[in-house]
Amino acid sequence: MVDSKIPILAQKHVSTILLFIFENGTVHKTDIVSVVHSNNSVDKLIEELKNEGFISVKKEFAGRNTYYISLTDKGISVTKNLKQAQAAAEGKQNEEDRETSEGIIHVDGEEINVRLEPEERKNSKYLKILIHSNVLDDHISVEEAIPGRPTRIFNIYIRQNGHGYFRLWCEEDKSFDCWHVKEAWTYPAVQKMMMEYKYKTKVCPYCKTVNDLDADYCKHCGAKLE
Repeated sequence: MVDSKIPILAQKHVSTILLFIFENGTVHKTDIVSVVHSNNSVDKLIEELKNEGFISVKKEFAGRNTYYISLTDKGISVTKNLKQAQAAAEGKQNEEDRETSEGIIHVDGEEINVRLEPEERKNSKYLKILIHSNVLDDHISVEEAIPGRPTRIFNIYIRQNGHGYFRLWCEEDKSFDCWHVKEAWTYPAVQKMMMEYKYKTKVCPYCKTVNDLDADYCKHCGAKLE
């Protein structure tokens, strides 16, 4: 059963459905069922994706109802971002000799520790990172499906740490430096999202609240923003 509390793009099978339609153009609903292997899940997800404006559904009757499904402009944009995230993930896995082998990456001139323990590195292949399509988003969604454990879906947010720096923060572990965060940092698309967010906000110099870029006064303390 689809959990409506989970963001649609983070739900199981959604990326599979969007990518399948993107690669094949207009498809029959039965084509999607053959990929996802769950007619009940497909029906529910198609309805949600239609309501979100990602797909259009056309029904024709020729002895029986036939449903033709295609991506909307919004769906195409979202799916292109999914493909970019997928490519970034594949590229990450193929760069065995890159800087992260030393456990350090550089983001905006700052050093980030991404060193994982052996058990964490083994489990990292079971993490699925979803990059959202809106560059103003302040989070990514993560699906953790480690064999033998319940599947978990949660968010990693962009937050300011105790020193006032923008960092990734895991809502599951309540941490800026858990292994989920370290793994997320190694995705170029995640780094890009963080930098875009960082430079499209204003931080109050007094209370450190993050405000929209066009804000003149802090939404928390009312101080004038530079």
